[in-house]
Amino acid sequence: MATVKETTLLKITPDNAWSFVIEPEKLIQWRTDIRKFEMIDKGHPEVGKRFYLQKEIRGELQRFDCTIVQVEENRRFAFKAEAADFARVAAVYEIIPEGDGCRFIINETVDILNMKFLKSFFDKVFIQRGLSKTIRGFLANLKNMIENP
Repeated sequence: MATVKETTLLKITPDNAWSFVIEPEKLIQWRTDIRKFEMIDKGHPEVGKRFYLQKEIRGELQRFDCTIVQVEENRRFAFKAEAADFARVAAVYEIIPEGDGCRFIINETVDILNMKFLKSFFDKVFIQRGLSKTIRGFLANLKNMIENP
């Protein structure tokens, strides 16, 4: 299991940052691993509603079935996801007002279900570092989209 918390400062208000979390078209632009985002339960995002993501991981597409576990408009969006026989994910996107902008935080825990290939502590550290680097890259994409349109 790997848990990562990464953050960036954005020069937009929390309500403007919120659209980059809940609008699939915008999310896919900065989360470059997501190929498809579709709501299963239609309507406004709320706790218990389901959606799925199709993500590219190591060159292969994985479907993650997701359930929203927390929504605080303009503040926090949390969900749990599972890709059958591959991984479970718990993710929290948090937006905190700061100065004339906001702090955007991603807190993600990934539990790889088939751990046979992880033979040592160093393999687990490698996964954690890779996840951290990937999320930092996503946040850099987001910051660039917002500050250099």
